[in-house]
Amino acid sequence: PVRRRQDFISAAEEQALLAELEPLLSAKAYEPAHWDAAIAQYRELQRARFGPAARPALRRCVAQLRMHHASHQQPHQELRLLPVHVLDLAAAGCIRPHVDSSSASGALLAGLSLLSDAVLELAETDGPARLAALLPRRSLYVLAPAARYAFAHAIPPAPAQRFRGRPIDRQRRVSLM
Repeated sequence: PVRRRQDFISAAEEQALLAELEPLLSAKAYEPAHWDAAIAQYRELQRARFGPAARPALRRCVAQLRMHHASHQQPHQELRLLPVHVLDLAAAGCIRPHVDSSSASGALLAGLSLLSDAVLELAETDGPARLAALLPRRSLYVLAPAARYAFAHAIPPAPAQRFRGRPIDRQRRVSLM
């Protein structure tokens, strides 16, 4: 249900994205909690357009999303691209277990991980299955419909992050979805 591409963008591309986003993010205070209580210690924004330095990385993300869409959807269903959702989690922030709403974002979700590694935890909503996926810095991940709607998914707070028994030093994390 989770596909990952490690080192999907280069360090230079990460810096180009952050150079564009950082002034917008730093103008906002970290919010203690999201309206639905799913996110804590975060800042967020939506962005429809990016500058020329950031566009090549985002075009590759869209190409990956289109490829996954073709393998998961009926051929007649069109891929709906929304503005990029930028989520900035403070080092102490977290995304609590939740199931996504298809009306808000469609079937697939692609995310680009910046600044820090993180662990994505998934727990089957109607069964015992539990999974964990490491989302390395500069990786792209794609959540298939099963991961978004049949599993509650979360990014735990930094001290609780472990992957295959080893601690993950998660710091501030910015993701583009």
